[in-house]
Amino acid sequence: MLAPAHEIEDDPIDSDIEQPSQDRQHSPKEQPRPEQRAEQHVRWLEPEREALDRGPLESEQQPKDEQRLETEGQDDDRERQCLMQTLLPNKLSHAQFREILGRYPSYIRDVYQRAESERFDGIPKKIKEQKEPHIDRTDLLYLDQWMQKRGTPLKKEAHMRNRKYIEDNLEEDIRAVTSEAFRKYKNSGDVLAAMDILVKGLQGVGPSRASLILSTAFPDSLPYFSRGLYQWTHWDEDHGWGQGFKWTPDKYHCVLRQVTALVESHSTSDKVIRAIDVERVAFVLEHESCIRDFRMDSITDDLIIKTELTGFGRADVYRADRRPIDGRPGVVALKQIHKSREVTTARNRFLAEVTSSHHLSQKSPEHFVEFIGWNEDRHSLFIAMEYIELGDLEHCVGNYWDEKDIKETAKQILKGLEIMHQEGIAHRDLKPQNILVVSKEPNIKVKITDFGLSKRLSNRKTSGLVTKGIGTAGYKAPEVVRRWYSEDSDQGLNHYSRHSYTFKADIWSLGCIIIRMAVGERLRLFRSDYDLIDERRTREKVDSIQSLLGRPNTPMDRPSTPMDRPSTPMGRTGIKFVQKLIVIEEATRCDSEGALKELDNWKMLEMGA
Repeated sequence: MLAPAHEIEDDPIDSDIEQPSQDRQHSPKEQPRPEQRAEQHVRWLEPEREALDRGPLESEQQPKDEQRLETEGQDDDRERQCLMQTLLPNKLSHAQFREILGRYPSYIRDVYQRAESERFDGIPKKIKEQKEPHIDRTDLLYLDQWMQKRGTPLKKEAHMRNRKYIEDNLEEDIRAVTSEAFRKYKNSGDVLAAMDILVKGLQGVGPSRASLILSTAFPDSLPYFSRGLYQWTHWDEDHGWGQGFKWTPDKYHCVLRQVTALVESHSTSDKVIRAIDVERVAFVLEHESCIRDFRMDSITDDLIIKTELTGFGRADVYRADRRPIDGRPGVVALKQIHKSREVTTARNRFLAEVTSSHHLSQKSPEHFVEFIGWNEDRHSLFIAMEYIELGDLEHCVGNYWDEKDIKETAKQILKGLEIMHQEGIAHRDLKPQNILVVSKEPNIKVKITDFGLSKRLSNRKTSGLVTKGIGTAGYKAPEVVRRWYSEDSDQGLNHYSRHSYTFKADIWSLGCIIIRMAVGERLRLFRSDYDLIDERRTREKVDSIQSLLGRPNTPMDRPSTPMDRPSTPMGRTGIKFVQKLIVIEEATRCDSEGALKELDNWKMLEMGA
């Protein structure tokens, strides 16, 4: 029995990276006109000199730690680098198209690389080698997994319902129906007839999934019908990016005509462009459009690097002086991400950091480090942020905190998390280094920073699929550490994760931060992922909170004799609060709202009691 049509959630829009809201679609007013772009003297893919020259100024000798930041083409008549966010289908050169296509892998989250490889390489190769082309059950499950992040952001129940419909298809039916559909398109060229065979013959398959299945068999001519592809190919000067996205036969044929034209115009004797290549380029440009409005060329103008605050891996953070811009002070924290050191998914993380930082600092500057702007050159990505003199929680106050400051810090972090979670954003890397101390006297004040691993969750309030390695050892929740890959020895198949996690992963991290403040680095609760992989070891660690911080079940907040007192500043109610956060079972762990209510029960000890 086929699934009722209204239950098959199949409208293709991507939810992996935050999308422009409906009231922020690219209007004619926002979108640069072609003549404006021409006035910018666009330069693309030309040999360029090193972006950073850290030598002394010609006019003066600088201290060793003061270095001028130079970016490309700082002359008054310099040519401006082409912005990917403004490139239109009819304005792309061959070089631009190939450059963007080459960037595509860095926009795919690492945990989806297997499904990505199957969708674009594994399944098409297998189909090509078959005498009677078809896909099987395993292929269909991979494509359904791939669709999870390219389709409508649904509630968990809807995703699982669609999944069940697809799993209920018999192996022989999948082979027969897909074989018939592939044969129909190959012989007649009637793509709608082929799609109709798939929709009517397979449970859980609607028009967009049908377009996806066909694109694996005919990648040269048929793309997956996505929102990004539709909007980009339908850009015009009067309305900006294409509006009114919804699958109809006419719109699908219109997209196919546009894609065919792009394939023909960008294919050369040494490089044949395929329909799925156009799909990938549209995907990249759609996500780049999310951060176009926040780009600020001036953040890297005439900067003098004063101090390197941190330097690790792919990024360095500097304290930098600059000219005041729009009334802002002339000191910023500048994060430089080196493209040569980028991991596969670095661009994806950069987009997440820019969108989350901008949105949250606008929403609540009291709780989040101010985002000033971003820029890039051929070698680096830059993010300019509010500079906070005192530094992070890890190093500011020392190894041991008093109870008053611990509670106040926890309260401010929780209020920030409540705002993040209400906005649908999970931090996913909460740790002392990502909490900056604005002031210590008369009262401590902190702000949350570093959203490079943040994620806007779907409206089902789970991250869907765990990203392997996300977060920092010692502060990750158990459900984050659990393996995403299912242990299917027969197929090695990436199933939907049974260990999806929610905003509550941030709550666990906060509990670990509080323990770190109370006992110092030497005695902190968790040190590696291995402490969380083994359930027995995890429970032993959690049970040790009482002995680590004190015994909250004693009748008094603090024992009367000095010998009986715990070695930390935490009283009974404070320890109980921590135990509400460090809960292995995610379902019974507090969320941010519940944790704030529990915080009211934390009664601090009288000094000298």
